[in-house]
Amino acid sequence: MSIPQGTRKRIREQLWAEADSLGWIQLSGPDKSRQYDDWVVREDIGGALSRHMDARQVRVYLKDSVMKPYAHHHMESPERPFRVLGLDSAIAVAEEYTKPHGRRLADNRVVCWGPASNWKAVIMAAFERSHLATANAHAVVLFRAQGRYRSDSLRALIEEASARLGIERVVWLED
Repeated sequence: MSIPQGTRKRIREQLWAEADSLGWIQLSGPDKSRQYDDWVVREDIGGALSRHMDARQVRVYLKDSVMKPYAHHHMESPERPFRVLGLDSAIAVAEEYTKPHGRRLADNRVVCWGPASNWKAVIMAAFERSHLATANAHAVVLFRAQGRYRSDSLRALIEEASARLGIERVVWLED
């Protein structure tokens, strides 16, 4: 049985608004798990969905169909990486990238961003994209640089790897 469009839209809008207020991107795994538990048992969310699908599928639906796109949507925006790099949000973009996210600017600078836990993919993407476009690997921005990513020695390793790949700048964001 399929979920009616109106129900899907209402639940998505409601959960994305709640996720914004909870700081979803920064929540730990256990905190997200508790929040999923809450959503599953709530009548306005889990109850509404269980009328259209097996109740055992509700949590999976919420994770895969509602909240995974939320995280993707918030990570793809160049607003924050551009702001911390001092780039004008209206700067001309020549090419957009996903997985990991990034942009090649009209002035041929490449900027990439993603979670610190995915640093290898982010810096390699900046290198590869700049190399293929004969562009300048301007910067990488690494989000959620918490826990082990606060370690000076690990940051030094990542910054050295970035420098060896010709990336001019690494920015660490803890939240």
